[in-house]
Amino acid sequence: MESATVSASIEAAESSGRRSSAPNWRRGDSPVGADDGLSGFGRGLAYRLARAGVLVAITVGVILSSFQVYLDYGSQRAALDRQIEELLGVASKPAARAVFTIDYALADQVAQSLLIYEFVIEAKIIGDHGELLGAAEKSMEGRPEHALKGLIDEQVELRRSLAPPIAQSQAVGQGEMIVKISRGEALSGFMDRAIVVFLVGMARNVFLILVLLFVFHYIAAKPLRELVESFRAIDSSDPGSSRIHSPNGHEDDELGALARAGDRFVIEVSEQIAIRRATERQLEEQIAETQSALNASNVASEAKSTFLAHMSHELRTPLNAILGYSELITDKDNTFSAEKNVEFVAQIHRAGKILHAHIDDILTFSELDRGGRPLDLKPESLRGTVMDAMGLLRLTMRSRQITAHLNETARDTMVLSDRRALHQVLVNVLANAVKFSPEKSQIVIELAENQDFGVVTIRDEGPGIAPEEMERVLEPFTRSNNPLVASQPGTGLGLPISLRLVEKMGGVLLLSPREPKGLDVTIRIPLAAA
Repeated sequence: MESATVSASIEAAESSGRRSSAPNWRRGDSPVGADDGLSGFGRGLAYRLARAGVLVAITVGVILSSFQVYLDYGSQRAALDRQIEELLGVASKPAARAVFTIDYALADQVAQSLLIYEFVIEAKIIGDHGELLGAAEKSMEGRPEHALKGLIDEQVELRRSLAPPIAQSQAVGQGEMIVKISRGEALSGFMDRAIVVFLVGMARNVFLILVLLFVFHYIAAKPLRELVESFRAIDSSDPGSSRIHSPNGHEDDELGALARAGDRFVIEVSEQIAIRRATERQLEEQIAETQSALNASNVASEAKSTFLAHMSHELRTPLNAILGYSELITDKDNTFSAEKNVEFVAQIHRAGKILHAHIDDILTFSELDRGGRPLDLKPESLRGTVMDAMGLLRLTMRSRQITAHLNETARDTMVLSDRRALHQVLVNVLANAVKFSPEKSQIVIELAENQDFGVVTIRDEGPGIAPEEMERVLEPFTRSNNPLVASQPGTGLGLPISLRLVEKMGGVLLLSPREPKGLDVTIRIPLAAA
């Protein structure tokens, strides 16, 4: 704003100077010493330049200062709007959680936290049934009123829909966050600064006018030489580190204009160099990104090859068993007893079940990985689903003399889940517990309620999982390095499938090793609304 005002004064001064300076030179005088022979200050170039610039400096200063304030106001308002949008975006997540869990305390906390910002004067969290979950309002009494607040004060009520984070059904409603914004409160500081800038600009213009009346008279060769030396001192390798300063006392004359033009040129050259260097950095970043993408592609290709090799082994083993035993049975020279043939058929059946389980795991994971398999979330009995899963594995547990104990510390808990998905999760976890537990061991299943979740904890006495492998075994096609685990058949998809299904229902799956052996698998599913 200041440079624009000074430039306007200089342009007017230059225009006046071009019309009146030449006739004032005496024969034999050079332009550098053009005002040395003037008999009085009143007839000198400096006086006429200052006189011509007085009215222009004041008028243009007022206009440009006002225009700059207007531009700054627009910029401040746009920045405020972006800040408001970011604030609403950040507050929407906890507010949505408060609506979904009907948590009045959290809703009040979110509303109160919004009032920290000076432009928020009221906040409300509305539930999906229209009930008020939390509200906060800022008292405006006793607050100092800005003299120009009325020019920019504007109160706006913003509404933001709050969708529950696990809403997968049309039956789940949406809440609403209502925030009342006062732009006047937020921009009052800006008006203070605008007034100061305006007054400072005007004061500066008046000061420059006074300086012009006295300084322009003393134009000489020395400031010109200083200006030339400033140009010579520019570092060609880094022009941005050098600035062209106007000679003392010549900020508003032709020399000052030349200095500013040279300084702008230096800045432009420096900016071009900066742009070139930025372009080089962008090119380097693009090369790095391309290399990163190539590395990621190689990793994905390697993972695909590993998966195919692993699955080839897992599928070939039961398939070879089926083919081998079926060839023994169908061999025309079969001399095995009926009991032996029945045993072969049982082995074929067992291998078929293993093959079916592997294929089912692969198809299920593929469906989840594509984002398919929509869930039908509705209230389900947690105990009933656990009992169904235990019944499915009862024969397997009986054959290995493994006992299962069900401990309940809560009423029959109703959870919001997809029954088929929850049943699959429980079967996967229980099947792992049975598979890796030694014979004649015990599996404990505990049912409880914890805050807003129904909790199932399954404890086994198997080899467990090392703490450093906890995250790795939740990745697809990955299994523990424990020899007792690696010796058992499996695709490494059971836990990853269970994790994805639980998270899709809005729950949590946790693994906890036990000492000296064993593993706790905790499944937390959101409670159904009462």
